[in-house]
Amino acid sequence: MFHSEADFQHALAWEMHSLDPGSRIRLELRLPEWDPREYLDVWAIWRGCEVAVELKYKVRKVTVTHDEERFDLRSHAAENENRYRFLKDLQRLERFVARTPSAVGYAIFLTNNPGYWTGPRDSTAADWAFRLREGELLTGALRWRAGTAKKRGLAEALTLSGKYHLRWREFSSFPQRSGRFRYLLLKVQTASDQ
Repeated sequence: MFHSEADFQHALAWEMHSLDPGSRIRLELRLPEWDPREYLDVWAIWRGCEVAVELKYKVRKVTVTHDEERFDLRSHAAENENRYRFLKDLQRLERFVARTPSAVGYAIFLTNNPGYWTGPRDSTAADWAFRLREGELLTGALRWRAGTAKKRGLAEALTLSGKYHLRWREFSSFPQRSGRFRYLLLKVQTASDQ
């Protein structure tokens, strides 16, 4: 469990460095060739490979004490927008890996909100194309349902060049309501992977 997405980034970077003390790791790295508002959550030269990671940590309200540390998480609303942003991160990672053939990219979504791995169920939902449900296949053009008004920065269609079979895995579990955490790990696919 993490206090925030920044805490998640830090913990991942710490673990990567522990496994490879000679690695170079940076958080929130802006690449010069990208839009000045775009950053990589984690970038590393790790075990001889360039690695780019995008993280999402979207939670439901829960309070847990673990290893004598209190975690008091607040709910993150707007599941539809969070799914869109995760897939936009994946699209950005695909662009990065296409420009840097020696690199590998990963998109990780960690949550205790089952709405991400189970919904939306209604195929007429505005965000149907951005569903992250267990067992789904995501690829190609992804768009909001016609007539859906969206905030600036969330309206554009996304295009995934890879094919991503979604499989959520267990991360941790606590006895509290909303205490089950699961993650989705997507490795960016290149043309040679397909």
